[in-house]
Parts: sequence; structure tokens; C-alpha cells
Amino acid sequence: MGVRFSIDRRERLVSYVVEGGATQTEAHAFFDAVLAAPDYRCGFDFLGDRRGAGAESDPSYVYAVAAEVLAHAAVLGPCRWAVVVADDDAHRRALTWAALAAPSGVEIRPFRTADEAAGWLGLPGGYAPAARHVAPPLPVPVVPPAVAGVTHDGQGVTRAEEHLALVACSAGSEAVR
Repeated sequence: MGVRFSIDRRERLVSYVVEGGATQTEAHAFFDAVLAAPDYRCGFDFLGDRRGAGAESDPSYVYAVAAEVLAHAAVLGPCRWAVVVADDDAHRRALTWAALAAPSGVEIRPFRTADEAAGWLGLPGGYAPAARHVAPPLPVPVVPPAVAGVTHDGQGVTRAEEHLALVACSAGSEAVR
């Protein structure tokens, strides 16, 4: 499987495309890569395109992805996660994923078209994500930013401020959103 993703800070959005079959390890690597990306912030919405993913042969995949959402709930949401699917089976799997992950505060909904998904997320008409990054094939450890060594991320946000924003988000502060 290949997962390409991009992060749009202006729209507060992670968009991604899944190509080929998906494994639990690759899903875990995707979550780790997104959460470690310097542009990611808690509460960003997700827009996924799984039309090229094919059918998962392992039914435990849906449970594994729901477990990832639940395990990272403090740094994901609350947020919305729209996923574009190709067929009825994929739609049913996405509904199962949404039900399993519901306690996380991440509202997941499947759609048949990218326009419907973008509309539900409140994106402007004709939204097109920027260049995409490829998630690494193996899990990348998430290292919290160092508060002692304050550095800038190139956009005027210090790593200390970023750390405080993640802490506030995980505590449920709406001020961060």
C-alpha cells in the first residue's frame, strides 16, 4: 500500500490517498507520520480517498484502524474525518470503523464522491490538496517537542508553543481550535 498525504494548515486539514491493499502496520505508520509532521495540529480534519485501496482481505483491519483513532484521540480531535470509498462493501466497513471509533470524538463519515466529502468538511468548492508526502513504510516514533530548547518551525510558532497547544488540545480546550 502507498499512503500519500498532505497537510493544509490554512484549511486545518490532512488529506490522503490510499493506493493498493492496506495492512495494520501501514495504517500505524500513516498515523505516526501525520502526527509527527511539523504542520499537523490537534483538531485538524481528515479527507481520505480510499477508492484505489481495493478490498481488505483481513476483517481485523477495520478494528486496527479504529484502535489507532482511539489510541490517538487526545491529539486527533475533536475533528471530522471524511473518507471517499468506491463501493458498498467499503461503505459498510467505513461505517463500522466510524461506530468503533465514535468514543474518540472523531466523527467519521464515508462518501461516494470527493465533492460530497469536501462539502461536509466545509472546504471551498473545487478544493485540491497541495503536494503529498509519502508515509514511511515502518512506524516512526513520535517524540514530543522539547520545551527547554525553543525553536521556530519557520512560521513563527515555537516548539514550546506547539507543545502547549497539544497539551491544551488533549485537555479539550476549544481555545486551540
